[in-house]
Amino acid sequence: MLLTFSLLYVAFLSTRLLLLPSLPDATTVLAMLYSTLKRTLVTSAFWVSTLAVPLVLTTTELGSQFLQNIDTSPTSNHGLYLGLGTVAFSQFVVILYHSLNLSQKSPKYIQQSTHEPYSFLSAVLKHLTNLEGFVLLTTYLSLYWTSQKMPPSYYTYSPSIPWPSVFLSLLTTDFLQYLLHRFEHVLPSIYKKTHKPHHVYKSPNLFNAFSGSTGDTVLMILVPLFLTSRLIDMNVWGYMCFGSLYSTFLTVIHSEVEHCWDEVFKAWGFGTPEMHHYHHRFFDGNYGHLFMYWDWIARRRQK
Repeated sequence: MLLTFSLLYVAFLSTRLLLLPSLPDATTVLAMLYSTLKRTLVTSAFWVSTLAVPLVLTTTELGSQFLQNIDTSPTSNHGLYLGLGTVAFSQFVVILYHSLNLSQKSPKYIQQSTHEPYSFLSAVLKHLTNLEGFVLLTTYLSLYWTSQKMPPSYYTYSPSIPWPSVFLSLLTTDFLQYLLHRFEHVLPSIYKKTHKPHHVYKSPNLFNAFSGSTGDTVLMILVPLFLTSRLIDMNVWGYMCFGSLYSTFLTVIHSEVEHCWDEVFKAWGFGTPEMHHYHHRFFDGNYGHLFMYWDWIARRRQK
């Protein structure tokens, strides 16, 4: 699946060259091909790295040996630790990538005129210790797992990652989040108590992703996560991938600078910082986070 993603990515960028109104000179062609290759490698390296833990544990001998030495029964907490560890590692990848992205010679800011400089280390610390962020998410997942109330499939270690279930879970969670996001914006009394604290960031940076209120996290993140888990079967590996991709996506769409994959993701209907910054700035439209499909459908119905 990851190889397919990379090939589709290259194909999309290469098509741009074929659709140019006139054939550029050889130097320009080589420059475009180099740019395409570079963007593909960076994109693949980043997203594969966020999934490194479940990929290693399901495809290598190291993973097989690891499983032989842990308790994989439903009453064991090893699956919980693996899931939380995967999300923690993916956030480490995000932070490292963001520092490199900011250190470019000329990073492309989404809102150049309103961007406010900040202390990187202080922002990282706040991002990781926000009560309404990873602290609340960790508490929810720990209680849900240890209470043995998750669907039985979530406690199983099937031999492979169920990618269709992972993607379906991302779609379902984002759709539910979209509905609740619109609900918050429509009702002023609810908005003020839950989502408004997050919207103080009219020009957000990556580390504002989980800054807001406890009510906002419960309503717009925990409720969709819980409902999705009741609707879609998943094993430990799949939920590790889902958790990594979900938390990574929610974080990177708040980035104050562009990503090299934005053009492709936008064409595929995936969320990008430009789209989410529009929502923060104008408080309207682009209610989706991971995907823009729900917003596309809503706009067509309005027409």
